[in-house]
Amino acid sequence: MSTGKLIGLLVFVAVLMALGANELRVYQQQWPEWQGTGLAAYAFFRLGPWVAAISALAIYSFMIKDNPVCRFFQHVLLGTAMGFTSAPLVHDVILGKCFIPIYDGARALLDRKYTQGDPADLALILTAIIGLLWYFQFSRRYVWYSRLAMGISLGCGAGMAFKDNFNQLVPQITQSFKNFFVLASVQPGVAWPTRARESVEAAVFLIGAASVLIYFFFSFEHKNIAVRGSARLGRYFLMVAFGAFFGNTFMSRLSALVERCQFLLSEWLRCT
Repeated sequence: MSTGKLIGLLVFVAVLMALGANELRVYQQQWPEWQGTGLAAYAFFRLGPWVAAISALAIYSFMIKDNPVCRFFQHVLLGTAMGFTSAPLVHDVILGKCFIPIYDGARALLDRKYTQGDPADLALILTAIIGLLWYFQFSRRYVWYSRLAMGISLGCGAGMAFKDNFNQLVPQITQSFKNFFVLASVQPGVAWPTRARESVEAAVFLIGAASVLIYFFFSFEHKNIAVRGSARLGRYFLMVAFGAFFGNTFMSRLSALVERCQFLLSEWLRCT
């Protein structure tokens, strides 16, 4: 065994001994709460924090280098997330919005006394057939059937996405019409420093919006000095916006790291 592997093994054994001693300390501190329940109940209680801590440390081990342990826990995380996603999908969508309404509708059509269903729900059979066409992707001969479902899904999805984007962009466009100078007649009772600040903010917003639009205007070359300067200013505004987005993303990831560190110290190691 090489020197590096021997040192790594000794460090691993020392860490295990330290964790074992810490767990014994936690057990002794909480022993009055677990009297009469047995060691098995305490071990089951501590199983959750240990699994969560090992999973978190395995994922963060990627910061050192890529390793099989990190990849294994990544696969476990993805599989668990897919399981939690598939269960509501089957229960709420496939059963709740397709098969159960079809069954109730057919029963209501055949039995007039059955009032829990609506015969109109039998139209969902058409949507179920369109959904089943997706599975023809597993057949090389009849794969073109799945393209029918794909086209319908893409068309519906594009229409819904256009509607959502339209509902989001129209308020942004209307809010972009701002006054350069906020006068006292527009906002009575507001002090002049506040009006001045709002006027500066409106001017910066309008200049930034106009310069960014000019930057993405490619119908002609930016040979004119005014157009070229406005496009360069728009590029600076974009860099500031991208930097703000990156900072926001970094802060959200950092808050997640702080929460995990707090969990490891308080819930797992019980240092606080």
